[in-house]
Amino acid sequence: MSLLVALLALAQPASQPASQPNLPSGGTAQDVTASVTMILEPDENHIKVSESWSFANTSGKLVDAQILSVPLPAGSRRLNVEDSPAFAGAEDASRFYATQALGTSPLSAALAYLWATDGGDAEQRRVIPVNLSVGRVIIEDIEGVEVSSNLRFTRRVRELNGLNFLVLDFNEPLPAGSTLELTVKGLPSKTTLPRTVAMILVAGLVGWFLLQLMSARSGAEAPLGAMAAPARRDRIVKALELLERDRAEEKITDKRHARRHAELMRELADVLREIELTKPGQSHG
Repeated sequence: MSLLVALLALAQPASQPASQPNLPSGGTAQDVTASVTMILEPDENHIKVSESWSFANTSGKLVDAQILSVPLPAGSRRLNVEDSPAFAGAEDASRFYATQALGTSPLSAALAYLWATDGGDAEQRRVIPVNLSVGRVIIEDIEGVEVSSNLRFTRRVRELNGLNFLVLDFNEPLPAGSTLELTVKGLPSKTTLPRTVAMILVAGLVGWFLLQLMSARSGAEAPLGAMAAPARRDRIVKALELLERDRAEEKITDKRHARRHAELMRELADVLREIELTKPGQSHG
């Protein structure tokens, strides 16, 4: 499981079938606005894609679950939708879809899949069934790699620990039923270890994750001290990188990887929260 997906799953409010007012049916795709963050990790013969979606209903009517069915790029495989009572993924990795109607409470989905490449290039055309109001794409800034879309976007480069990342923010909405096109060209034939941890940090997603986590755990224990926390964070990140390398080299079983990964993710969540709470001006309540 991608580290990004795990963090996003922790970050998002649980998509639970919370009690809804007695809304009338009849909501349409035009009543739904969505946002998405896509993180692309180039690998050999494919791109590892992690997506975080949020859906909100702008009407006073229930939107049927069948409307929230989002296609994935042609040829996608190994789709993994994070455990959620609100979303599931098709066995053929062709789409992910809602399993409950959308009322007044937003629904969130976190998923990962492999996007096939062809000779160093990858192209996707996806009909988005609802209004896409916010979109962001993040990819390592690799020499020769070009990213383009049919939507206008602003492009900026962020640096972290000597690595540069492209952050592309779409600056025009996509109406419901329209096609989202995304093309990546010039991908290298060889890649290094996954850079997901750095991508999360450079994108500023951890700050959002921390706020959500602190809200969900307001009664948690007080921080243990800021001096030791950064060093513990670095050790955990290194352990996660080594764990992913061992998995790629098939040195550990999937079951052992999943168990250790979950342990490290919980430790990382705690230490990030600790660092945030000990910053000047932060409230510990």
